[in-house]
Amino acid sequence: MSPKSQTIMPNLCDDVMLHLLTFIPNESALLFNCQLVCKLFKVNLQTRIKEKLWKKVEEIVGKEKCEGLRNNTLKDLYITAPDKRFVSVDVKCLAAMLKENTSVIKLGFDQRQKFDYNGAIQIAEILKMGSTLQELDLGSCQIGDDATLRICEVLKWNKTLKTLILTGSYWYIGAKYVAEMLKVNSCLEYLLLNENGIDDNEATLIASALKYNSTLKDLCLCVNNIGIKGMQSLARALKVNKSLENLDLGGQNDNSIVGNKGIEAFARTLKVNSTLKELNFWCSNISDAGVKAMALALKGNTSLEKLSLRYNNTGIKGAKALAQTLKVNNTLQEIDLYDNLIQNEGALAIGESLKINNTFKKIILGEEGNCDEKNINYISEHVKTYLINECQREGLVINLDW
Repeated sequence: MSPKSQTIMPNLCDDVMLHLLTFIPNESALLFNCQLVCKLFKVNLQTRIKEKLWKKVEEIVGKEKCEGLRNNTLKDLYITAPDKRFVSVDVKCLAAMLKENTSVIKLGFDQRQKFDYNGAIQIAEILKMGSTLQELDLGSCQIGDDATLRICEVLKWNKTLKTLILTGSYWYIGAKYVAEMLKVNSCLEYLLLNENGIDDNEATLIASALKYNSTLKDLCLCVNNIGIKGMQSLARALKVNKSLENLDLGGQNDNSIVGNKGIEAFARTLKVNSTLKELNFWCSNISDAGVKAMALALKGNTSLEKLSLRYNNTGIKGAKALAQTLKVNNTLQEIDLYDNLIQNEGALAIGESLKINNTFKKIILGEEGNCDEKNINYISEHVKTYLINECQREGLVINLDW
């Protein structure tokens, strides 16, 4: 029996039975018997269809996970379909079975699966009826614009999903649909949107949505095409937004156009924002000027706990500025300066500040490759030994390797 016939058979069965029963006199004893037979036939047919659906689900997720679905004991369902496209029929069968499930809270599909519009319709149906579903991972499933629209329309009113992972999508205007969803969604807390080709205009749309959103806590926009304009729009939005706690903007595809102006925009924001706890600017071509602006802002900030500047061009002046901040800031707990240009002088300045700051928990220094004593940009083994022996204390981690 084809999936299409499985879908229409129950309704067709009802129509045929009702049509046949009209030929039997109402007072006839035969009518009662025929009605009973029709009911039994319908129940039998539905049972057979359901078993076929479960068999298909077992092919998709495996026997053990299928049993967990049937018994309402499975909580995390991550689906792989090696060497084939995960077609909409597969998702449709899965959606039919998840309609009766009350245990699954996490649903994910691996990156080999690509969803067309019909597949997205079924994902949307799962979100409609999956009252327990809290996390949906569609990472690298190459979701297109139409599929994104369908899913986002449902998420505007969904009250259970807290985590959505949409990475590596085939978008032209997909980010617009996500932004429209964020304006009205009141449940989503974690949103991963890296590697979607999001540009300045799309970042500005997302920034506008953040002004209205009051539930999102974590937003990842790394490895996109966001430049200075997009960064500035996001920074302005966080002057208004009171819910976002963690933001990752690292690794933009053209990091040369982000640089100091991008981090300087967020430095201005941190002078008034009191909710952001983690800010990630890894691989963003940031030099001393940008770091000095951030360090100055952090002297008065009481919310940021973690700052990542990994793989940038921070030098001695930037390191010294952060060291001065650490002497007065008691909120900041972790700084990542791995593979920068702070040299021995910058590392020692930070080390001395750590002797004063008793609340700081972790500093990450060091550089890629083996230490070369002749390279002045490298932190020498002598300085590393000093930092470990003289500056490290209980509750403080000085990481000099990674």
